[in-house]
Amino acid sequence: MSASKQIGGIKIDEPIFIEKFKSVTSEPINPDTSVPEPVSNIIEKGDKYNVNIFVYLPDCLKEITHLDSAIMVTNKIWLQYNGLINIATPIPNQPSGNVLCRNFEVVFDSEEEHLKGYLDLYKISFNYSVDTNSIEAEAIFVQSEDVDPETSRGTITTIRKER
Repeated sequence: MSASKQIGGIKIDEPIFIEKFKSVTSEPINPDTSVPEPVSNIIEKGDKYNVNIFVYLPDCLKEITHLDSAIMVTNKIWLQYNGLINIATPIPNQPSGNVLCRNFEVVFDSEEEHLKGYLDLYKISFNYSVDTNSIEAEAIFVQSEDVDPETSRGTITTIRKER
């Protein structure tokens, strides 16, 4: 049986699944080239949401001992939930041009010389549920956040209902 952690009006089931694909880049990271944004999908399954995040992280991560409003995935990678945010983006069937999103961050701390290193691809999967009186979001906004903020990235993913 899995446990869950309540963070900001949602319950994230633990444990969080993580899979690492070692050194997916064939060349060292070029400091002039940006790191790809995370890619995610979300599927509504009854009262739960299943999220899969694919994120590129430097291969030289440092340990993080504590992070508020977050769940430890590994001792070097954390999943943080930052509540609801309104994002202005052109998504079909959104006449206002704004989308209400749940904001998740994959938080890590890389060695300063990571720009000369390689990237590893990670798949992070988890389930979450919302309180019955919570505001319903139309999408999730997923970012990767280096404690050194120069390499932070993000992407928006709309919710797909399971068929």
